[in-house]
Amino acid sequence: MSEIIKLDVGGTIFKTSKDTLTKFHSFFKTMLECKTGPKIEKTGCIFIDRSPKHFELILNLMRDGDLPLPEDERELRELMAEAQFYWLDGLVLMCCDKLNSTKKVQIDQRANTKKYDLSWFFVFSIIFLVLVFVYYMPALKGYFIVEKRNKCYLF
Repeated sequence: MSEIIKLDVGGTIFKTSKDTLTKFHSFFKTMLECKTGPKIEKTGCIFIDRSPKHFELILNLMRDGDLPLPEDERELRELMAEAQFYWLDGLVLMCCDKLNSTKKVQIDQRANTKKYDLSWFFVFSIIFLVLVFVYYMPALKGYFIVEKRNKCYLF
């Protein structure tokens, strides 16, 4: 049977097996398998100065090898930051993929729901055509209006 390890993560005590913590190449495997070993406090716990908020999810990932990721983007970013701290590269990649797919879905939804108002384009097109007709049509027909000394000449 594997040795039981007690972890004090930000004041919350977690118990798990050494096999669970060393299953992945991570912060824990490096810490537990180094020559000097981890620093164990008087309480018998290994203290980790991190928030316990997402640690239960991370511990479940190390136990089961799978983890349902949170839907909330903020929660997902927090989980990714914790995964980076614990050197869980697979979880970091899972979080990145989920964030990227969430962004793509949001962009697609915005593109599908946005209604483009092209009425301004229509108005400016009409104004442009009127200006072209008024100012350039005489030149295209061979007529040129020249103003000299307050007199207009038609050529």
